[in-house]
Amino acid sequence: MTEVYNHCRIFIAPLLSGAGIKGKVIDALAHGVPQVLSPLAAEGTGLRDGLEVFIAQKPEEWVTKITQLYQNKKLWLKLSASSQEFAQVNFSFTKGRELMMEALEKIEIYPDQRQSYLVYGKVR
Repeated sequence: MTEVYNHCRIFIAPLLSGAGIKGKVIDALAHGVPQVLSPLAAEGTGLRDGLEVFIAQKPEEWVTKITQLYQNKKLWLKLSASSQEFAQVNFSFTKGRELMMEALEKIEIYPDQRQSYLVYGKVR
């Protein structure tokens, strides 16, 4: 997918249905591709309009925001950098591992941090 994202200037997701966090949105974030999203596409991510992405509802908003990103290099670079930073802080492997450790501790499984995996609830 990296090759595809490396050739994208803007990622547009006008989703009208679906549930949960959209993997395609997170992938584009991680690759630093500025995005224009429907509210549904941004749902559950914590992304903020005008900071990490643009969120649009009405047709004229879509046109304005896509045009701004396409024509304004400074804005494009700002959203690209902030989206990558957001992905790193919120959706990186390190963040996932941290959340998994918290979840395991809540059910009283305390994996040895030096080990890389669990087998049947015991660190191997």
